[in-house]
Amino acid sequence: AEAIRHEPNNDVAHIMLGSVYEGRGRPRDAVRHYRAALRINPDAWGAQLRLGWVLVAAEQPELRNWQEAWGLAKRVLQATGARSVRGWDLIGAAYAEMGRFKEAALSAENALRLARGQDVQTAPEDLDLPDLRIPTRPETGGDLSVEDLRFRVDCYRQHKTFLQCRADIQKGKTLPK
Repeated sequence: AEAIRHEPNNDVAHIMLGSVYEGRGRPRDAVRHYRAALRINPDAWGAQLRLGWVLVAAEQPELRNWQEAWGLAKRVLQATGARSVRGWDLIGAAYAEMGRFKEAALSAENALRLARGQDVQTAPEDLDLPDLRIPTRPETGGDLSVEDLRFRVDCYRQHKTFLQCRADIQKGKTLPK
């Protein structure tokens, strides 16, 4: 917060503060700061992805907006040549919220392939992505594990949204194999 007082146009400071608020269970404040970062720098991938996740996975229904989350993820994928693990992960969650579980599973599989160092081979047609055959260096998933991604693929194949699967995990349930 101190950095923002001194540099109100610092998009990175807004992203960091948004992340702090998100970690403290204050998604409304997180959204406010992610949006501020995007007003300053519309191409800030970190803000796009973090805002997208809040919009697709917030427990407060009034904060959820899968359409906007889908659009943010699409922008990241287009900007990275479809080489963003987190972009594919987010768009998969947005597709699941739309009830488009086939596309959700395909998107989660693409995130998993990239996380394993493999190429993305196919994408839902409505994404209008660049030629996937052009090799580029993929963006890593950061702290997103292969297990997390594998779980999401299984989840979407069972026609469950990210929120439904998260609730199952919190109840101690696992997905049947």
